[in-house]
Amino acid sequence: MVKKLTPEDFWRKIDRKSEAECWPWLGPTHAGYGRLEYRGKKYFAHRLAYILTRGVLPENLVIDHLCSNKRCCNPAHFDWVSDRLNIARGTTSKKWGKRRFRNVRLGEESCRWRVVLRSGKVAVNGGTFDHEEVAAMQADVLAARLFPGFRAFNAPEMG
Repeated sequence: MVKKLTPEDFWRKIDRKSEAECWPWLGPTHAGYGRLEYRGKKYFAHRLAYILTRGVLPENLVIDHLCSNKRCCNPAHFDWVSDRLNIARGTTSKKWGKRRFRNVRLGEESCRWRVVLRSGKVAVNGGTFDHEEVAAMQADVLAARLFPGFRAFNAPEMG
């Protein structure tokens, strides 16, 4: 007889850290998202994490991972948006498409934003950060130090 997954079993498959950090799913994945069966129904792990912590899923909305980490199950990192907005955000800010900020990447293992600037064959590490916007500011500061005549890549547009 197959043992049914309990909420306690589910949470054991997530590397829960502080509220600010990503909580990566440690079990099987599909298209990068955690995937499992719970009480006879198939779920993406992040959706089940929401149900177990907050209750009913909002209708006609999808979860946008604000951290851009598909394996993240931390409900504090979720934003409920329309599918159309989620797709639009994905084309500009997710790590596999065009990036929102230049010289900023999400570290897959650490789930933190990395700043790396390249000049020819030389790479300069600018550190890791919990928030993408903070990493973008650091990328601009580092670029200004390294490259004379630098104009900010990541400055917000005015107007």
